Amino acid sequence: MAGLAWFGRAAPDDTPGERHELYPDLYAARVVAEDRSSPDPALARAMRSMLVRLTGLRKPEDAPGVKDALADPERFVQQYRFETGPDHGLAVKFDQAAVDDLVERLGLGRWSRVRPRVIVWLVVEDERGRKSYVESASPAAAAIGGPAHERGVPFILPLFDIEDRVTLPVSTLWGGFAEPIERASRRYAADAVLAGRAYRDETGFWKARWTLFGELAREFRTDGDRLESAIAEGVHQVADRFAARFARRGADAVSARAAITVAGVERLEDYARLLRYLASIDIVENVHVARVDTTRVRLAVRAEGGLAALEELIALGRTLVPDPQPEARSGEREIALAYRLQ
Repeated sequence: MAGLAWFGRAAPDDTPGERHELYPDLYAARVVAEDRSSPDPALARAMRSMLVRLTGLRKPEDAPGVKDALADPERFVQQYRFETGPDHGLAVKFDQAAVDDLVERLGLGRWSRVRPRVIVWLVVEDERGRKSYVESASPAAAAIGGPAHERGVPFILPLFDIEDRVTLPVSTLWGGFAEPIERASRRYAADAVLAGRAYRDETGFWKARWTLFGELAREFRTDGDRLESAIAEGVHQVADRFAARFARRGADAVSARAAITVAGVERLEDYARLLRYLASIDIVENVHVARVDTTRVRLAVRAEGGLAALEELIALGRTLVPDPQPEARSGEREIALAYRLQ
C-alpha cells in the first residue's frame, strides 16, 4: 500500500487491492524519556500524543477532564518499555477499553484509523526571488512531516520526477493554477490535494498561501517568524479540517445498520478481499452476509456513526466505488448503499 511511512515521497498509486491509509495503532505512542527513574512525565506526554491522533483534537488537554486524566496516566497504560539507543525512547501501549471509556465519558470523540491521504505541492521563494519545490530531502519538509506524524494524517510529497516537473513547472505551481495542479495529482490517487507557496515579506516574516482541493476545499493563509512555523501551521489547519469532518463525537458515534450490495465479486479471492477490506474499517462493528449471487454480494453492516460515516470512509478507501446502476430484486426494499469492487 502506498504511503505506509505516513510521510515522504509518494509512489503513483497503481496497485490493486485495499488502497486506503490505516494508522498503524491509535492506542500506542513513542516519546523521548531521558529520566528513567520516574516514567510518569513521559507517560503523560505519550498519552497526550495518543489522544491527539485518536480524537483529532490539536490540544486535547484543553477539554474538560483531560488534564486530570493526564495527571495519572498509568491508569490507562497496558504496558510500556524503555528502548535502548541514544534517543531514550519510551514505547507505550495504552489500554483501549480504558481509553475509549475516557473518551466517551468526556465527549472527546474518536477518529477512525482510516485517514485521508493528502498530496502536498509546496514551492518556496528565497531572499533572491528564486523559487524551488519542497522535496522530501528539503529541510522544510520536516515542517510537514512533524505535524503529519503528530496528527496521524498521511501528508505525502510528490516524486518531483520528470513527469511531475513537466506537468507542473515550479512557475505554474507558484501561480496556483488549479487545473495543472489537479492534473499532476491524479497519478497519486490522493484523497485531497494541498498546494502552497511560501515567501518572506519585507519585514522578514514568513507567509504561506494555501489551497486545499477536494470535498473540503478552502483557501487560507499562515505565517510565522520561521519558514517551518508557517508551513507546520498550514498542515495543522488541514488536519483540523479533516478531524472536524471525520471524528465522531456525541450522537455521531451511535451505531446503525446499513444494507450494502457489492457487484464485481466474481472469485473467491474477491469475496475474501471484500470482507477483509470492510473489517479493516474500524467503525465497522460486524458484517453479516445476507446473500451471495453470481457476481454480487448483499451485506448487512453495523457501523459506529451510521450510514453517513460509513459512506465517507468507504470513499476514502477507493476499494469500493459507487455502482451507478445497482440491480434490485422484485419485492426488495430499496438498497441503502450500492458499490462495485475495484
